[in-house]
Amino acid sequence: MDVQHIILLADSNIQNCSQLKYDIEYALPYTVIESHSGFEALRIALEKKPDLILLDSMLSGINGYDLARQIKISPDIRTARILLMVPENERDKRLEAIESGADEIIMKPVEKTEMIFRVESLIRIKYFYDQLLLEREKIHKMKEEFLSLITHDLKTPLTSIIGNIQILLLNHQSEKDKNSLKTIDLASRNLLFLVNNLLNVMRIDSGNMPLAAENFLFKRLVEEVFSMMQPLAQKKKIVLKFSGENSIMVHGDFEKVRQVLINLISNAIKFSPEEESVEINAKEEEKGVVIQVIDQGSGISETDKQRLFQKFSQRKGEKGGTGLGLYIAKKMIDMHGSEIHVDSKPGQGAAFWFVLQKGKKK
Repeated sequence: MDVQHIILLADSNIQNCSQLKYDIEYALPYTVIESHSGFEALRIALEKKPDLILLDSMLSGINGYDLARQIKISPDIRTARILLMVPENERDKRLEAIESGADEIIMKPVEKTEMIFRVESLIRIKYFYDQLLLEREKIHKMKEEFLSLITHDLKTPLTSIIGNIQILLLNHQSEKDKNSLKTIDLASRNLLFLVNNLLNVMRIDSGNMPLAAENFLFKRLVEEVFSMMQPLAQKKKIVLKFSGENSIMVHGDFEKVRQVLINLISNAIKFSPEEESVEINAKEEEKGVVIQVIDQGSGISETDKQRLFQKFSQRKGEKGGTGLGLYIAKKMIDMHGSEIHVDSKPGQGAAFWFVLQKGKKK
């Protein structure tokens, strides 16, 4: 371990603190920083980010128990190991010490050999913990790069395949040929839908998805979405409908709102019986433009609602799918400073809705 480790020693008794600092630095190759109050210790911890914090339970200002709790909820220092020094007459507070977040407890007056052993042990634990975090980060980055490469390499040919199928369908093919082409087209669109969702999840989780807000005509967005989802709807003889003023303008990220609607409509088609309808409704209200995606499906139970927007979550009885569509929809609507909601009861269909800012009319 050729890393310079830092220890923060917090004890209100200046003499005890100095002696412990001397003992540790004499026996071990670590830097020890002294502190004599809880408030000072917290400030130093946030500034220096020590590997190990030795806390006297009877610190002035903030006692050791409360300071340990503060450390464990502070993102920048919560991985620091904590050794809490507890007076012999406070043995009954050992449970409180553990609950406060201390990794180990040592009784006062401190026995020098035991202290050195505990300090070295906790420093080693912190070191190997940090190494595991680094390795996990490297593996996560490699996984993201691999998935990004694969999905991008899939997306380009899939887009080309779908485009060429549309050209072939325009030619005078036999009915048999047209049906085969439509089957290929639908399969390609489903695969492209999956690839796009994987790309979006990677971007969301990495924080690499900026919002590009603009004013746009909502009806134009709906037409694009319906054009893409029509083959999937036709397979179940489902009618896609729009209700709302054709002149409604929305302020938001066109591509992200489109992806939200694609995911919601795909979900609605999946859970709708054949020969039904899926509707997009848009209405201007004082708070903004309320957008709904309404289906005539089997509805959603209260249990499923609780985890509906979680990553990889699937409704009871659902077969196939990745459980990513609604997760992505929620995250993209969150980016707009809004929330996505669902109104549904078992057997009564479902209405997913959210509110976006009104756009300026041209």
